[in-house]
Order: sequence, then C-alpha cells, then structure tokens
Amino acid sequence: IGRLLPERKPKPITSQALETLAIVALKQPVSTGDINAIRGIESAGVIQTLAKRKLIARSSRLGPRRARIWRTTAEFLEMFQLGSIDELYKEGRMEEVFASVYSAEMGAATN
Repeated sequence: IGRLLPERKPKPITSQALETLAIVALKQPVSTGDINAIRGIESAGVIQTLAKRKLIARSSRLGPRRARIWRTTAEFLEMFQLGSIDELYKEGRMEEVFASVYSAEMGAATN
C-alpha cells in the first residue's frame, strides 16, 4: 500500500499541540492530569497526536495513582534544532523556538 500511495506531507502542528508541547518541554516530566490542569481542557487527543509524531513519549516511571508521565524526545530536539532541552532556557530561545512554529502554522492556515 505504501508504494501505491504517494507520500503525504505531515500536517502543520496546531496551536493546541504547540501549547501542550510547550507545557511538556517546560514541566517535564509531567502527567496528563497536570497538562489538563494547566491548559484547562482535556488534552488526551493532543497528547496522543504528539506521541504519534514522536515529539513526546511516556516516561519509564508512573506518577501518582499510576498516571502517565510525559517527556520530550530526541525528535523534539531535532525538530526545534536544539542540542539539549537546557537550550530552551537560554534568554529568548524559548520564544524563538515556539514562535517560529506558530507563525509557520499561521502562514499555512492562511494559504
């Protein structure tokens, strides 16, 4: 089937996914419940999408009441051209990383 269907371009990351990704990157390791509390909305679908894209992954440990704990992946670092997660904390880098993806998404949405 893969040979018969042309390669599909990955869809741009949504603002909801970007928001969730930022939470995971900044708070990791973070539980699904904590992500929901920070966003104020159920985030299971967005988390699943980010996990399918391999930008986040379940941590090897479980949180309180066996909650799933999430962390960023090597693919996340590669996508945002980071050598390590610590680079996000350099002055202005976080805004640069997440703003570039958000503006690219907005440009794709208007085309």
